[in-house]
Amino acid sequence: MANSWYQNFIKPFRSTKRQSEYSNVEKLETGDVTFIKHSQRPTLDSSGEELSKIAQQWIKTYTSYENQWRDKVKELEDYYLGRQPVRSELFVDKPDKDNVLFQAVETFLPQATGRNADPVVESRSDEMGIEAARVIQDILEDEANIQQLRRKLKKVTRFWTIYLLGVVKHGWNTTLDKIDTEVIRPHRMIFDPDATITETGRYTGDYLGERRPITLWKFREKFPNLSKEVKSLINQDFGKNNEGTTIIYEEWWTPEMVFWTYKGHFLDKIPYPHWNEDGNNHFKVKGLFPYSFLTVFNLGHHPHDDTGLLHQNLAQQDRINNRLNQIDENIDGINHSLVISGDALSKEQAMEAAQAIRMGKTVWIPRGNAQTAISRFPVPSLPSDVFQSLQDARNELMNIFGTTGITSSQIAQEKTVRGKIISQQLDSSRIGGTITEAIENLATDIFNWWVQFIFVYFEEKNFEEYVGNERARKFIQAVRESSNPPRFVISVRENSMIAKDPMTKRSEAIDLWQLGAIDPLTLFERLEDPNPKETAKKYILSKMDINAYIQEYLSDNTLSGDVVGGTQDVPTNTVDTQNEVIPPGAPQSDGGDIINAINSNI
Repeated sequence: MANSWYQNFIKPFRSTKRQSEYSNVEKLETGDVTFIKHSQRPTLDSSGEELSKIAQQWIKTYTSYENQWRDKVKELEDYYLGRQPVRSELFVDKPDKDNVLFQAVETFLPQATGRNADPVVESRSDEMGIEAARVIQDILEDEANIQQLRRKLKKVTRFWTIYLLGVVKHGWNTTLDKIDTEVIRPHRMIFDPDATITETGRYTGDYLGERRPITLWKFREKFPNLSKEVKSLINQDFGKNNEGTTIIYEEWWTPEMVFWTYKGHFLDKIPYPHWNEDGNNHFKVKGLFPYSFLTVFNLGHHPHDDTGLLHQNLAQQDRINNRLNQIDENIDGINHSLVISGDALSKEQAMEAAQAIRMGKTVWIPRGNAQTAISRFPVPSLPSDVFQSLQDARNELMNIFGTTGITSSQIAQEKTVRGKIISQQLDSSRIGGTITEAIENLATDIFNWWVQFIFVYFEEKNFEEYVGNERARKFIQAVRESSNPPRFVISVRENSMIAKDPMTKRSEAIDLWQLGAIDPLTLFERLEDPNPKETAKKYILSKMDINAYIQEYLSDNTLSGDVVGGTQDVPTNTVDTQNEVIPPGAPQSDGGDIINAINSNI
C-alpha cells in the first residue's frame, strides 16, 4: 500500500524525465530495478586472470556513464574556448529557457544555511549542571564542524526544495566509533501514507522503512545466517562470481525493534538499539525512529509537503519562458523577411539576390520597378507591456523564494550603503521567519540525537577526545554516576544560520561600538581584523598610555622617546579626554592592569 501510494505521489514529478536519465542507484531506490549487476568481488586469493577480468568489467561498467560525462564536459569546454555553434545549430539539444528557478534556489540556499547552527545547551543552575551543559555544548560544536553540519543542512534543504521532503538519518558507526549523520534521498523511504510529520520533525507512523543498497558480498557479511530461500533466490538471480552486484534490501523500524527483509523474505532482527536499558538517556521515550525530517508546507495529510517553493513557481517559470520566446521571435524578425516578385526574377535568381543583399552587394533587376520587385515586410515592435510582464514574472518568482533583495541586480539599484543593507535584511528576515525556522528545528533534532548517542555509546575515551581527561571524568561522575544527574534542554540560537555579508556585520559592529555595547576585542573580531587580540591591545594601550604605546610599537633607530617631527617629550599617562572613544564605563587608569591582563591571555 505504502509503495503504491508513493509511486503515485511521485509520478507527476517524474513524468517528464526519460528513464535513461536516472542513475542505476536512483532506479534501485525507486524500485524501477531490483539489482545492478557488476563483477565478482576481488580478494587477495583471486588469481591474476580473475583480477584482470574484474578490472575489465569495472571499465565496461564505467564506460557508459563516462561517455555521458565526456559529452557534457566537452560541450562546456567548447563554449569556454569559444567553439560555439553557428546560428542554425543554436539551442540544439538545449532548452531555449531562462531558468530563473535555478537562480532562485541557489541564491536562497546559501542565505538560509549560511552558517553552522549554533547549539544552546541549558541545564539546572548548580555548578554540576552548568559544567555538564558546557561539556555537551563543546562536544556539539566540535561535532558540527567535524561532520560539516552546515553542508549537510544545505543538502537536505535542497532535497526538500525539489522532493518536498528532507530526510536525515542518525546512527552509530561501530567501525569508526563515531556518530554517523547521513542525508538520504526521500526516494529511499517507505512511509505509512496516513502518517505525517509534526512541527518538531517527528514522524507519527507506527513503522518506517528504508530501501538500502548494498553489494552482495557485504550483504552476506551483514547477514551470515541467510535462509535457504534467500540463498536460493540470490543464486537463481545472480549465479556465481557476481559478488560485486548491488542489490536492495529493506530496513524496517518500529518502537520495539529493527528488522530486515529482502524481496519479502525475512533476514534478521534486533531489539531497538539506541537506548540505555540500565543507564541514563537523553530522550524520555524509547523507540523514536532515528530519522529527522525537514518539512514546511505540510497540511497534516501525508509525510511529504503538500506544496513547495518550486511547486508554487512552476507557472511563473512557464510565463517567463513564454515571454522570452515572444521576445526572441520578435527580435529574430527585426531583419525583416524579403519578398521577391516572380515577374522580375526566377527562383534561382531570387536566392542569389537575397544572398547579395545580406552581403551588401548590388542587385540588378532586369525589368520592372526595383521597389516592387524586392520588398521587406517589417515586423511590428513588441509593446512595452511584454517586457514589463517578463520582469514582473521574474520578480514574483524571486519574491516567493525571498531572494529579491539578495540578488546583485537589486542591490545595485540601491544608492546608499544603508539602503543596500536594509534591502538584504528584508529578504533575510523573510527567509529566517519561515524556512530557516524549520531548518533550525531540524538542526535541534539532530543535536538531540547526538546527545542521545553520547548517553548511549560514548565511553570515557570518546569524551576525552573532545574535552580532555579532567572534564571527561567530571562529566561522567555528574551524569552517569550521580543519583541525581542533570537533564539537558537542547536548542539552536535563533537566526544563527542566516548568512550575514561582511558589510552588514561591520555596520552592526560599529553601531554597537558607538553605543558602548561591545568591547574593543569583539569590535575588531567582527571587523574581521587578521589579528584582533593584538589590534585590541594596541588600541587600549594607545588610549591609556600613549608614551608606552610609542615605546612599544613605534620606537626604532629614528624614534627614541621623541615624537616624530618634534622634540617635545610626550607626557606619561596622558589620556586625551577631548577625543576619547573608549566605551562608556571604561576604567580611566594608566592601562597597566588592562594591558597585563591582555598579555596574559595572548
